[in-house]
Amino acid sequence: MDNDISPYNRNTAIWLCICLGWFGAHRIFLDRNSGALQIALSVAVLIMIGVGYSAIGIALAALLGLWICRDAVLLAANRFEDAKGRRVAQTPKIVRKQESRQAGLEHQILSYLEDQGGLITEIRTAVYVKSSVEAVRDDLKKMIEASYIEPRITKDGKMVYVCEELLTSENRRKLEPI
Repeated sequence: MDNDISPYNRNTAIWLCICLGWFGAHRIFLDRNSGALQIALSVAVLIMIGVGYSAIGIALAALLGLWICRDAVLLAANRFEDAKGRRVAQTPKIVRKQESRQAGLEHQILSYLEDQGGLITEIRTAVYVKSSVEAVRDDLKKMIEASYIEPRITKDGKMVYVCEELLTSENRRKLEPI
């Protein structure tokens, strides 16, 4: 996945901007702190107009309206950013498809791990997923770093990878005690 693409739904953000932009709903949805500023400005506009400072209130309302229009245009043009600086450019469904393509080998390994009762070896996994041992090893390292699996040694001295949550009682007996 392209790291500069936000997982937030752009269409939702656009609708929030159009319908509730005066209250910063789209910015709050995208975890941007400036949403609170838009709420404060909206309240200030209402107070100013209500108290009798209508010229200042109208000027603030105009500025707030321009800000909201700017946000709507940026959202529509895929140029708006979420709180982490990632572009809100597409819907999560598209992002998930990209992630799954790139994480395809990892998903195959996890599926094989589940089929094997939570215990796998590098070579058999490479054969199952029809990939090189090096590619499988790289993904297994990533999975270890993400704490999905852990490397262990069986009683007969083989290096295996284990997922405790999926480990069957039969496979548990094959492992050396930690």
